[in-house]
Amino acid sequence: MFRTAGGAFVAATLVVSVLASPALGANRYASPAGSGPEATCPEANPCSITDAVNGGSVTNSDRVLLAGGTYNVGTALMPLAGTSVEAADPGARPRIVGSGIGTINGSSNVTLRNLDVETTNPGDFGFAVQVGADGVISRTSALAFGISARGALFAGAGSQILNSVAFVEDSYASGMLGGSFTVRNSTAIALGDASSAIVADNNWATNPVITVINSIARGGAAGLAAYDSQAAQTATLTASQTNSSGEQAIGADAVLAPGAGMQSDAPLFAAAGAQDFRQLPGSVTIDAGTGDSSGPLDIEGSPRLQGSAMDIGADESSASDSLIVLSSGKLRAGKKLRVKFTCPAADCSVEGVAKLKIGKRKRSAGSATGTASRGGAGKLTFKLGKRTAKKLKKGKHKAKLTVKAAAVDELLFAGKDRRTYRFR
Repeated sequence: MFRTAGGAFVAATLVVSVLASPALGANRYASPAGSGPEATCPEANPCSITDAVNGGSVTNSDRVLLAGGTYNVGTALMPLAGTSVEAADPGARPRIVGSGIGTINGSSNVTLRNLDVETTNPGDFGFAVQVGADGVISRTSALAFGISARGALFAGAGSQILNSVAFVEDSYASGMLGGSFTVRNSTAIALGDASSAIVADNNWATNPVITVINSIARGGAAGLAAYDSQAAQTATLTASQTNSSGEQAIGADAVLAPGAGMQSDAPLFAAAGAQDFRQLPGSVTIDAGTGDSSGPLDIEGSPRLQGSAMDIGADESSASDSLIVLSSGKLRAGKKLRVKFTCPAADCSVEGVAKLKIGKRKRSAGSATGTASRGGAGKLTFKLGKRTAKKLKKGKHKAKLTVKAAAVDELLFAGKDRRTYRFR
């Protein structure tokens, strides 16, 4: 029944055409020690990763869910078009390690999410991660070590790289390379001689146009590069709100167009030598990005916006990234006053000074030093004079200790914390 303009109801015959919806793919599960049936890879009996991704029963819309842990693969994983490979639990990221191969070599429309992928000596100029046209690489790290690595990550035309990391250490290599793709809130590092972090090269794709936003690009030769090596073709790279170690355009039709918000000062990483690209407090990349969205979470699953603006790079810094945090709570009175601390973001050396107030009188409690590894605890021990310790121990007066501590990490980045303690 339908209401007419005059308000009366009239009957109508409705012919409905029902269109068949595309079949939804199956969830296929894998674990590091999985040996379940390749035909289904059920959650209760997961497969090996090779069967889950490369098996003959995989269809184009399947979703491969990986349990946490390390997967050592001897054959390249080759996701079919339209499939996805991702962590079953984003908090337990799978580590996929290949040697002598390109670890993941996906078709078009492939999605990779919440993965840590590595290759060593891939040979034949391989990549740690490769996807075809219209792929999505999200919250994933691609690390290429050793020789013969052409790059860490290759993305086909129309692909998106979001909140991800690419690292390569070989010479004449690229952190990110491919067709016309977009990079948002990602970190690309290429350490080798003559290596560049993000590259548009028309030798690898026809007229590539690469767009880089809110990203870090640091390379031995250049952070951002455009290479024209094919006649009658262009190679274009545009960038904005990006931290780059330098730009390089080679060839008549190589176009490199840095825009607003570009930076050149090196970012401060927690441990770049160990491929830990979390940003330390004080890095120029913090709160320096634009609102262009790459999703609500960074590569570690932390909320994307934690300061006055989005950070540049794959990691969004937070208060938990502080270099030093003095412990809270009350202290035990005695000849020695022990104050614990942690260094959440990096290995650090700490110097502290303390002042003690007993009643209305202020006294120096001296200085102390300590060290801690990243995420570990250390201790500052302040030694009191006999007279001061005696007064403090009697407990007849209100007393409190104020500690100021400064920490320095291996990159000579300094952090500070200050806290006042009472006694029990």
